[in-house]
Amino acid sequence: WPYTDAVVALALAAFIVPRAIRLAGEALRIVVQSAPPSIDVAALTRDLGALPSVTDVHDVHVWTLTSGMDVASVHLVSEASRTADVVRAAQRLLREHGLSHATVQVEDGAGGQCGSEW
Repeated sequence: WPYTDAVVALALAAFIVPRAIRLAGEALRIVVQSAPPSIDVAALTRDLGALPSVTDVHDVHVWTLTSGMDVASVHLVSEASRTADVVRAAQRLLREHGLSHATVQVEDGAGGQCGSEW
């Protein structure tokens, strides 16, 4: 049958092209460091703000570092005297949101916003 090569080539292309497009989209999302679609950043920010002694949440950044590794960095303003407790509570919450690797910075409530000394 003279069309065998063409039919097989089209069948292979139909199998490969959608997967290649999906893989390219995932790679592009990693390169531009966009938030993973599985993480609701607004809900995460709200939940962090609801932690005890946290008075403000800012500079929340969530991105995919590499395939299967989502990371975050957050700045929290807190009146608590023991910032280690605030960090532990925030990291626990971040893990609940699927972020096992996160950097949490706690600032005091005395107006010491990050970068204000620049």
